[in-house]
Amino acid sequence: MGIVVSLYDQLEIKLQGTRNGKYTQSELLATRDDMQNEIMRQLESLQNEIEDAIKVTDGVYDLSKRLRGILTKEVGAAENKKNELQLAKSSWGAKLRGAIQWDALSDLQRETVQRDLDLMESALLIVDTTKRGLNELTMSLDAFFEAVTYAKKKNTGAIYMGLDVEDLLKSYHEDLEEARRKIAGWN
Repeated sequence: MGIVVSLYDQLEIKLQGTRNGKYTQSELLATRDDMQNEIMRQLESLQNEIEDAIKVTDGVYDLSKRLRGILTKEVGAAENKKNELQLAKSSWGAKLRGAIQWDALSDLQRETVQRDLDLMESALLIVDTTKRGLNELTMSLDAFFEAVTYAKKKNTGAIYMGLDVEDLLKSYHEDLEEARRKIAGWN
């Protein structure tokens, strides 16, 4: 739909240029006809994409129903494993203390072992936090990639209907301002 809006913007620029004598009325009418033809092509393309999307969605829906049954079984098994890991993680300190005969250690050795245990716990927390941060960064990069792909698709699909250089630059400037507003909205 961005292309359709862009085409109407160009027609408006051409209309204003016709009023100022920059373009002839026949050029304006030819631009209008070209715009209507391009809009029809865009709408036909959109309709075909919608029909394709409906077919794909139906297939995905059927597949997701089958996967839901499989995943429900797997979730139960994963929950059991998670509980086992939680128990093992919560008792690793006690197991380590038991393995090193905590009672036989001097106060200094106990402090050193406790410091090492605390350090290991901090390291695990940092690794977990880093992993979450990397996942968030990946999602942000994916969103940026989609925005760049959309912008590239829009620019390669855009049609400039007989505008002179000055008006073409005006159209580019408006597209750039719109892109800047969208990027500012990401923050």
